[in-house]
Amino acid sequence: SYTFGFVSCANGCSNGTCTGSGWVKMTSNLTVNLRTVWGSAANAVWAGGDTGTLAFYNGAQWQVRPAGTSMHIVQVQGSSADNVFAGTEGAELLHFDGTGWTTVVTNLSMTPRALFTLGPKDVLVYGTVTTNSTSYKVVRVRETGGVWTPTHVTWVARFGPGGSARMFAACARAGPAPAGRTGNGSAEACLGPDTHFTWG
Repeated sequence: SYTFGFVSCANGCSNGTCTGSGWVKMTSNLTVNLRTVWGSAANAVWAGGDTGTLAFYNGAQWQVRPAGTSMHIVQVQGSSADNVFAGTEGAELLHFDGTGWTTVVTNLSMTPRALFTLGPKDVLVYGTVTTNSTSYKVVRVRETGGVWTPTHVTWVARFGPGGSARMFAACARAGPAPAGRTGNGSAEACLGPDTHFTWG
């Protein structure tokens, strides 16, 4: 696990756009649409986009890295520089181990909409079912003994405004389910405003 935090918007927000200080517009020199970004440090940032594009920022410049897929990268998230996950529009899950990207699951049976890294080689994936774009599911994917295994997660959701989530809020809790929640899960995470699930 890792310590999470939020970037404050010191000067407030206007029309959903952060107007706080500290943000700098950058040029990626890429010709594809970028859809997602995540970083473990100022010199270790990943951006994902169309046609399998994964670009790495080393603190000085953006560099395209081989992803091993031609599918659109729709989510990138991790817990450290050598434990990063990427989800594709083609229902694939990729993992970066600090050296290179590997496709660890070729068919999640859903399009990933959010990733939440639980620890080394261990991630929760939330997405829309590929055969029914109005159905959602959560899968936990982890590596044990060299084998990556996706496990369906039974979840209880109470959706907030908008009905779905694009990213996990930084909210994970170990231990028994909190008061007022049902289920036999041993942890809880939040997808967004008032959207929760439990897992074992």
